[in-house]
Amino acid sequence: NWKFHWSQNPAMRPVNFYEESFDDSAWKPAKEIAKLGSGPWGNTFSPALPLGQVPHLRKAVAFNKPVTQARLYASALGVYEFYVNGRRVSHDIFNPSWTDYNKRVQYHVYDVTSLIRQSENALGILLGDGWYAGYVGLGGPHRYGPQALALAQVEVEFTDGSKQTLAT
Repeated sequence: NWKFHWSQNPAMRPVNFYEESFDDSAWKPAKEIAKLGSGPWGNTFSPALPLGQVPHLRKAVAFNKPVTQARLYASALGVYEFYVNGRRVSHDIFNPSWTDYNKRVQYHVYDVTSLIRQSENALGILLGDGWYAGYVGLGGPHRYGPQALALAQVEVEFTDGSKQTLAT
């Protein structure tokens, strides 16, 4: 399970929450809202987080074999920043781009091979309301839904040809 934490103010977030050394033992376990392969976008969160609170999602994982290739597939109903071992995956901002969420949800694919280690790894997501649950135009908040949601999958291939998939 991914662990979940949020703060009232992004400036108050733990500076190193996405690094391997961060102690997340006080965090409550993640709540599973759908089994792998199920649709995660249903109306599963109520009530919405108060305005200005930023969810932090984190997963620690160890790989015991040398990694040949690693890809991250990431999307959100809202906007996200993804981190691997304390390093931001992309310089992009406000990912994924705005879309009509009633018709489509966009995603990005990143080559994260250089960020993954053959040992402990920490994966982290900062998740914002963005266009999905934030203020868009004059219509007020929650235009498409009450709360931002993230969806991510990391596919790792090892030198022996075996593969491992991690998914939110």
